[in-house]
Amino acid sequence: LTIPLMLLCAACGKEKKASELNETSVETVLPSETNEVTAIPLIRSEFHHELISNGKIEARNQAKLYFESAGAIARIYVKNGESVRKGQKLAELEPFRLKNQLAIATDALEKAKLELQDVLIGQGYMLADSAQVPANILKLAKVQSGYEQALASYELAEYEWKRSVLTAPFDGIVANLTAKAYNQASFCTIIDNSELEASFSILENELPLIQKGDRVEVQPFAVSGLKATGSISEINPLVDDNGMVQVKALVNGSDKLFEGMNVQVSIHRSL
Repeated sequence: LTIPLMLLCAACGKEKKASELNETSVETVLPSETNEVTAIPLIRSEFHHELISNGKIEARNQAKLYFESAGAIARIYVKNGESVRKGQKLAELEPFRLKNQLAIATDALEKAKLELQDVLIGQGYMLADSAQVPANILKLAKVQSGYEQALASYELAEYEWKRSVLTAPFDGIVANLTAKAYNQASFCTIIDNSELEASFSILENELPLIQKGDRVEVQPFAVSGLKATGSISEINPLVDDNGMVQVKALVNGSDKLFEGMNVQVSIHRSL
């Protein structure tokens, strides 16, 4: 009994010494320090709430141009990416057929005028005094002489002749020009790059967080580091089946932003 008791006391002594040694090592490795806290005074200021969405760049003014008259393209004066001014000539059709149609229509109209004059003379009136001819008699005389039909044919031929030359409807840039001379085709698209919009969607529960005039930043995925600023110009008052609302923002023009470009839109609003 005495021997086990002595062994037990010896073991307890060793454990006590080991415990004291561990505590001493911890205190040596992790010395006690005073905890410091950094503080700043609170002040009332503006908080910029930010929403982020993906969208596309669109031009506010865009026109798809085509020739209204059938015929082969004679000349093309522009190319893709070229800047054009309002009224500038873009292309023209072969003039022979349209010019010939206008000449035939002009001749037919002159003959119809003579026929109209003969009918009015038969009724006791002169064409020069048509303002004094009763309306019902003048209408009947125009029908009998074929004047109305000849006039309509002339106006159509004149309209097609004038439309044989395609001009720019506003200042812009030529795009989608695939037509070639001596071929029949629709022509091109004119894009006004000075007024671009970013079209994007937001969730319906984010509607209360935005309003017209809020500042936006637009960053194209294809051009790193480029940012353009603008403001929300339109909020479509309709929630689609996916719970999304279409929004448009007018973006300041940039030479590196193009129609259809994919962009990231950040909406900033001061609260």
